[in-house]
Amino acid sequence: MQIYQNAKEVLSQMSRELATTFPSSDSNKYLVLTDSTYSGGTYDDDQLIFAAAYNFNPDSGEYDLTHLGYRLNTDDLNDIKLQRYKKDFSASYDGSSLDSNAWKEMALYVISLNFRCYDGSNWQDSWSSTNLPKAVEITIKVQDKQKRYSPKTFQNAVYI
Repeated sequence: MQIYQNAKEVLSQMSRELATTFPSSDSNKYLVLTDSTYSGGTYDDDQLIFAAAYNFNPDSGEYDLTHLGYRLNTDDLNDIKLQRYKKDFSASYDGSSLDSNAWKEMALYVISLNFRCYDGSNWQDSWSSTNLPKAVEITIKVQDKQKRYSPKTFQNAVYI
């Protein structure tokens, strides 16, 4: 039960953060969706990086632009973990130069992470454009480490 509650909380946080995606007015890419690569090769999971309005100090009520992102990665014990990327905004970001120290563990027990972007007509499995999609669909699959229960899938679409 705890695993499912955590999955719902993670999906909720990701949805809230994606809803603050900041649109581009220049030639930079402000939302990039690619296949995720981590130890052991490329998996059928995704990595999403985007520019967003982020409140670093809730007491101030002020927001700054930052890069946020999500991916799956393995740790030293080869356990898969959902990671979250958070780094101060850099207008020179092109989707390829990420600070490896900015990735922090977000959740355990997530065994699959997929995103799709909606362009207004079709859902796309990848996105690298100066335009933002109309929506982003998040799908996560969770399972306990001992695999005592069948994997459970959680999904949400976030309109941008």
